Amino acid sequence: MLDAGEGVKILVIGGGGREHAICYGLQRSSACSAVFCAPGNPGIAAAGLVDDLQAAGIVAFGPSAKAAALEGSKDFMKRLCMKYNIPTAKYKSFTNAEDAKNYISETGAPIVVKADGLLLGKGGW
Repeated sequence: MLDAGEGVKILVIGGGGREHAICYGLQRSSACSAVFCAPGNPGIAAAGLVDDLQAAGIVAFGPSAKAAALEGSKDFMKRLCMKYNIPTAKYKSFTNAEDAKNYISETGAPIVVKADGLLLGKGGW
């Protein structure tokens, strides 16, 4: 329990730009006495850490394991958008790099290429 004059101590888990912005904002708040950041790997978000913390009675916010799947798989997200008629850019999925390269050559610019899975936005191939 916090004393009346004691600020909240917060642990932010992650090492990306969003976590950096969250920490920056929290550090500027007079309600926080300390902000800690534990850089982790991209699997943390998909593993349901928030679910586990909340189940243990620890106040936490962030994506649940199910919500993290939306960011964890570009292909999953695009298929979900198509299924529910959510506006999204045209896309095509490939399991073979050569097929993808041929599609890129045939389609031309502008085009965006993203690898599926948690790669911290760095792409693959």
